[in-house]
Amino acid sequence: MSEGGNRTTEGTATTTGMTTGTTTGTTTGTTTGTTSGGAAMTTHPRRVHGGRQGAPSGTPEESDGLDPRVARTRGRVLSAVIELIGEVGFGRVSMEAVAARAQVARSTLYRNWGDLATLLGDALQVQLQAAVAPDTGDLRSDLLAALRTAAGFLQDRDLRSMVLSMLAESLRDPEVGRVHRELEARRRERFRGVLARGQRRGELLEDVDLDVLIDDLVAPVFHRALLLGEDVDDMFLVWHLDRTLDRTRQPHAG
Repeated sequence: MSEGGNRTTEGTATTTGMTTGTTTGTTTGTTTGTTSGGAAMTTHPRRVHGGRQGAPSGTPEESDGLDPRVARTRGRVLSAVIELIGEVGFGRVSMEAVAARAQVARSTLYRNWGDLATLLGDALQVQLQAAVAPDTGDLRSDLLAALRTAAGFLQDRDLRSMVLSMLAESLRDPEVGRVHRELEARRRERFRGVLARGQRRGELLEDVDLDVLIDDLVAPVFHRALLLGEDVDDMFLVWHLDRTLDRTRQPHAG
């Protein structure tokens, strides 16, 4: 492991802004920069494509200046977490298993993520990060894009199992519960942004409770996909969205 970019105890190749470790002869790094005191810090990429393979692909802002070796190693670690969740369930993933799967030192994981719950949350944030709905200037179009993204995610069997596993474990483990609440807060904030734009344009009544509207929009989609195990096709999404918006839009909107 590197300390401040110039001393190693478990790895051999260190660079500024990258913490490294070795497992079975593999030298790796997972952080993207250093704090003013020299401590490693990480940034959060957007997605691991396909949920299983490859490094996360961040936004251009997140990718600029990132050492490709760091990005590859970070992607390998987060992909290993997602793979293990799919194989053994959320509650049975361990730092040891992640390190072995990703071929990094355990100390690399602890240095860059601190604890298992934080690592799990980071991997899930990458995997569950829905694309932000485009700002087309039309509330219905923006919401339909957001709901299509959520439905597409829930239609994936492995990702659906991952969500159910996280929900079950969050009832038992307070730290997992914290991770779940943080992820849910981010998801709701994205929907709130879409609704707030529409409200400012006059497409929603001013007294509409945006938090209640988020529940009205999202809950039936999750219920249909997770509890009933039914397809959430485009016909359902359009019908559901129009029915919900009809109760909340200004008379002249739409």
